[in-house]
Amino acid sequence: MFQPAGAKEIRNLFKQYLNSSYEPFFVDISGPELLMNFRDFSEYCRQDAALWISAQGETMDGFFLLFDIQPELALANLDIVYFSGFPRAGSVEVAALVTALRKACRQTRVTRLQLLALAHEKEKLALAASLGFQQEGILQRHFFHKGGYHDLIVSARMERGRHAS
Repeated sequence: MFQPAGAKEIRNLFKQYLNSSYEPFFVDISGPELLMNFRDFSEYCRQDAALWISAQGETMDGFFLLFDIQPELALANLDIVYFSGFPRAGSVEVAALVTALRKACRQTRVTRLQLLALAHEKEKLALAASLGFQQEGILQRHFFHKGGYHDLIVSARMERGRHAS
């Protein structure tokens, strides 16, 4: 079950993030950042953002973050992280994610979500596709990370009637 994160959850999430092999967060389309200190991490999770976590006790199963929320365009970027592998389409976990994403989008008045993923993040891309995201492009060799250049897949999902008056 997902819930909005508070200060305590952000601190626990940071500890788990430091101990994981998760790829860098996409702070913006220009490239990833490794957020290695708590101040930067917590600022990232709060600034123009909506962080929701799925946890059992002190351990986080995963989270999603709406960031770069642009109310005037009803647009936000999305990152989804599961620490022990992404859930399969049709699972209880995906249903909980869909419910929480819809609620977060209503609260932030977002009707278009953009997801940035490294080309090798196949599980994340499959989950996004099962949520209705469509690939919009590939930024080839877009940034340098871990000794090489990597492609970035850009996908998006829009609510029906997004531009209806």
